[in-house]
Amino acid sequence: MIYQYAINTKKIVNINEVKEFLNIVSAERKVKINRFYFQKDKVHSLFAEIILKYALWEQYGLNSTYIEFGQSKYGKPYLVNQKGLYFNLSHSGNWVLCGLGDTPIGLDVEEIKDKKMNLFNRIFTKEEHDFIFMQPLDQRIKTFYKIWTLKESYVKYIGKGLSIPFDSFLFQFNEDGIQFYLKGERDCSLVFTTGQLDGRHVISLCVKSQWNDRINSQVKILTLEELQKWRNL
Repeated sequence: MIYQYAINTKKIVNINEVKEFLNIVSAERKVKINRFYFQKDKVHSLFAEIILKYALWEQYGLNSTYIEFGQSKYGKPYLVNQKGLYFNLSHSGNWVLCGLGDTPIGLDVEEIKDKKMNLFNRIFTKEEHDFIFMQPLDQRIKTFYKIWTLKESYVKYIGKGLSIPFDSFLFQFNEDGIQFYLKGERDCSLVFTTGQLDGRHVISLCVKSQWNDRINSQVKILTLEELQKWRNL
C-alpha cells in the first residue's frame, strides 16, 4: 500500500516549543535543522522526519530508535536495512507531507502563491502553458500549481534532482485523467494523483502504474497531540 501523512505546523512558531522531538530524530537531521536560519524551516525539517517515523511505526511496527537513513548519489534519502520500504517527504507553507509504501514514490506539496507564476518559462512546456491559459481566470493559478506539483512528484520519484529539465516532459488532462508524456511519447508506466490539503496547498503523487489500486488516497492528518502521545509510548 501507499500511505500519506501530513501535519499542519502553522501554530508552531519556534522550534523550542517542540524541542522534545529532537531526541528522536537522527543526528543527520539535527545537523540539517541547525543549518536553517528561519524557525519555520527548522520546524518543517523536524516534523518531516517525525511524521515519517510515526508512519513507519503505525504501518510497519518499526521502532524509531532503529531507523537509519542513507542517501543516494543524487541526495535522495532512503531507509537503511529496510529492503522494500520507500518514502518521500515534502513541505511548503503550513504543511509537512510524507508518503511511504512498498514501492518507490515521489510526492510534492506547494503553497499557492501568485508570485510563482513568473516561473512559467522555466518549468512548463508550451502545451502546458497554453492549457493553463485556457482555464477560467480564477482557476489558472490552481492549474499552475497542479502541473507544478505533478512535475515535482515525477522528478522526486526518479530521484536525480535537478538533472531532469522540467520542460523535458509534460502532462495533459482529459476525461481519462492525467496523461504523462516523456520525450514526446505517452508513458503509461507511471500513475499520478493530485489534490489539495486545503484551499491554499496543492499535493501530487507519483508511483508505478501497477500500484494504482493500492494508493490510499486519504491523507492522514496528524495533530501535535497525537505525536506527543506516540513519543511518550
